[in-house]
Amino acid sequence: RADAEELRTLALPLLTDFGVIRAGEEPEEKLALTVEMVENVLSAPLSGEDQIRFQLRDVPKNERLAELEFSYRFRNGFTTDTLRERLAGYAAERFGLTEWPTWYRSISGGCLNGFIDLLFRHHGKYFILDWKSNRIGGRSSNFLPERLREEMAARFYFLQYMIYTVAVVKFLRMRTGKFEEAEYDAQFGGVFYLFLRGISPEHPGRGVFYDKPPYEL
Repeated sequence: RADAEELRTLALPLLTDFGVIRAGEEPEEKLALTVEMVENVLSAPLSGEDQIRFQLRDVPKNERLAELEFSYRFRNGFTTDTLRERLAGYAAERFGLTEWPTWYRSISGGCLNGFIDLLFRHHGKYFILDWKSNRIGGRSSNFLPERLREEMAARFYFLQYMIYTVAVVKFLRMRTGKFEEAEYDAQFGGVFYLFLRGISPEHPGRGVFYDKPPYEL
């Protein structure tokens, strides 16, 4: 649990290193906005399918893995058309997505590599979390749940978290020895996408997207 002063101490060198605060620039405004954003995110009420509410600040350090790298091999080739056919029903039901871009690519094999922003465990369940800094038009109303679904569909973020979910299942299968459908249903809590610019303590749920994709996908 970090207080505001600790967050300022952590944030200042990072904002400087990444060029957000330039040499000779007065840092206070950007530093204060950053600390406020982090505090809002840490205090945002989250809940999975069991509706048990919690906050990120409730999750201890030993129950989380940041920037979890994954790399898994495609055993068989496939095409992007096949992928679209597999996900079309889910995307239509969950996001109302009926039109897909015209894209066709044949993938013969190889490996898929990436990083998951955060994997954490809480109340005995594993959750994936991804941070997003999208402006979504710069309007706070665009971060309401129904508009977030539109953003998730438009940018195909659901495909991203499907990939992450497969990676986590494989990771937990290696770590625990078994993580099949029964374990997935009981121990996998789901996926959170936190849109940082929209989260506010005065508006619980704004800027927060949650889903738990079906195991069969």
